[in-house]
Amino acid sequence: MDPITEAVRSIQRNSEQVLQTLIPAKVNPNATVPTIKLNSLTRKNVPLICVAAASGSLEIVKFLVKVGATADAMQNIFFIFLRWSFFIC
Repeated sequence: MDPITEAVRSIQRNSEQVLQTLIPAKVNPNATVPTIKLNSLTRKNVPLICVAAASGSLEIVKFLVKVGATADAMQNIFFIFLRWSFFIC
């Protein structure tokens, strides 16, 4: 399994311990996922921090920021939460 896929799986499972072994040793905290399905929509080039936000893991988001995820990578978080609000309401 490639490191990005392993990072996504650990984010979705809320496994910060596994993620700590991958970032920054094997995966850049600003890396993007080429294609991922979030909230029944297929998205391309999604930053890991957005995957964490969509997964509802505040601790993983905090960890990614701590290890260097930038505000540029976080710009899509607003749109993910906006989409969530349509599904929740």
